[in-house]
Amino acid sequence: MKRRFDTALGRITMYRQILVLLVLLTAVSMLLSAFGLLFFTPLELLASLVIAVGASVLSNIGVARLFRVVPHGESALITGLLLFFIFRPSLEAGELAATAVAAVVASASKYVVAVRGRHLFNPAAFGAAVVGLSGLGVSWWWVGSQYLLPFVLVTAFLVLYAPAAWRWPACSWQ
Repeated sequence: MKRRFDTALGRITMYRQILVLLVLLTAVSMLLSAFGLLFFTPLELLASLVIAVGASVLSNIGVARLFRVVPHGESALITGLLLFFIFRPSLEAGELAATAVAAVVASASKYVVAVRGRHLFNPAAFGAAVVGLSGLGVSWWWVGSQYLLPFVLVTAFLVLYAPAAWRWPACSWQ
């Protein structure tokens, strides 16, 4: 049983697994919100999701062009989804702008705050820290709510359980 589990997980990269798990957490969040079990409305979640992921993907493409490298799409999606879970879902322009700024800073940090093609800090955390320290916005891990906790625990287990077959793909611009 363990061998089959390891084999199944070993067939996908860590980036792909994290992306799939974050997308599933997003879907669960939307569902829980639709049933009124989260503090945020589905529209607030959707608006924040579109801003976080959209700004992350678009800025990643732009920064990659500046550095004349191929953008890493999965990484940009993961960063956007993490920022979606870090910043308060809202329909307010100021809060959405803070999320967008965090995404742009996170994307830029992948190239600027890096040594030999490897970023020194988690880009989403870096973007959130810059936005928080600048006073533009406040980050908080809303995905840690009581209803999402079981899903977050399963996700954390699957991320931390790393079969030997996993390999991190090298950055495309090394």
